[in-house]
Amino acid sequence: MDKKKIIKDFLLDTVIKEVDTISDEQQLIDSGLIDSISIVNVILFLEKQFKISFSEEDMLPENFETLNAMVDTVEKKSKS
Repeated sequence: MDKKKIIKDFLLDTVIKEVDTISDEQQLIDSGLIDSISIVNVILFLEKQFKISFSEEDMLPENFETLNAMVDTVEKKSKS
């Protein structure tokens, strides 16, 4: 299963209850679909699911603003 689908399924099943689907570039933080507590849950999930580790520098809102941003962040962390 690809990373985007895994992350999207997690978001829709666990984090975002208000909508049934999200687009790749939908603004998740600005729209209020996820908040700072949700981001912590997303980070914990991503670390466990993809066996990566986030540093304080990685915890920027822009890394979690959209589905594509999360996938890009995971890709970068997976290569480092």
